[in-house]
Amino acid sequence: MPITWIRERAHRQVAWVRRRLDPDRPQGLWLTSAVTITALCVWAFGMVTQDVVAHDGIAVIDPRLERFVVMHRTAAATGLMRSVTWLGSSVVLTPLVLLVGGFFIVRRADHRPFAMLAASLLGAVLLSDIVKPLVHRPRPPARFDISAHHVTGFSFPSGHATEALAVWGMLALLAAAKMPRRRYVPIVLSILVVALVGASRITSARTG
Repeated sequence: MPITWIRERAHRQVAWVRRRLDPDRPQGLWLTSAVTITALCVWAFGMVTQDVVAHDGIAVIDPRLERFVVMHRTAAATGLMRSVTWLGSSVVLTPLVLLVGGFFIVRRADHRPFAMLAASLLGAVLLSDIVKPLVHRPRPPARFDISAHHVTGFSFPSGHATEALAVWGMLALLAAAKMPRRRYVPIVLSILVVALVGASRITSARTG
């Protein structure tokens, strides 16, 4: 049988794969899933960046979506999105990282969650600050901005969306590890938060 032959010839490799897919091991299924998702996100980010630089692909749809959103704004939706967008702001995410990380340090003497959250936030900030001047994509016109003050600088990648994805995504992974029977709950909630933050940046036409 081919499976028996593989087990006999590559038993070390098979054992390694089993460990990587074991949901009960810290370095098992969840770490493998996190690495795989990260690789897919990096690939997707690279593809979108390429489109933005070349003014092709998905970047062509962006101005049309912007005009559609601006034409269909409502006061209620605008007020809601002004509040939601703070979930991707460093003003909210930094204290959140300190609180959650501090809880694990004080209550469980575990520094790893804080280190992971801090690395996620710092990495997102650095990514945004490094890529923005390289891509050099301008922000939408000032007349589209519904905020109290017009933000200057470049728009891609969105700092709010990038930081929200990094921090809320890492929080979801940490929470899922502590909720073996309801692991999908924090994952779904984090996806919802990130999607809302991204939508809030489009709605307000402040894509940075």
